[in-house]
Amino acid sequence: MVTARRNYGNSGEDFVAQSLQKNGYKIIDRNFSFRGGELDIIAEKEGIIYFVEVKSRKSNTYGHPLESITPAKARKIKLTAQLYLAEAGRQEADCRFLFAACNPEQGSVELICDFI
Repeated sequence: MVTARRNYGNSGEDFVAQSLQKNGYKIIDRNFSFRGGELDIIAEKEGIIYFVEVKSRKSNTYGHPLESITPAKARKIKLTAQLYLAEAGRQEADCRFLFAACNPEQGSVELICDFI
């Protein structure tokens, strides 16, 4: 069961990455992890770095995927993004946080900017 969920999540991340690329984003990194935090996708467009959190769901039966971002999860994403920028030597870069709710089976992606 865990493997099936992980595979579904990975297919969602692949789908979102492809969608971003089709819309002019350059994928810089994927699944960057540091000290217990993970950034699903790091992309860049027009000089802005986007940290993309992806949630793949087959339905909204258990609520909108955005509801899965707790204050603790948001803090962890921000901290991991800061660590990524420091490691990349880009602390002064303009950055945004994107949330991607996707259903790869239906071919749908909903992007929400600056969700944190």
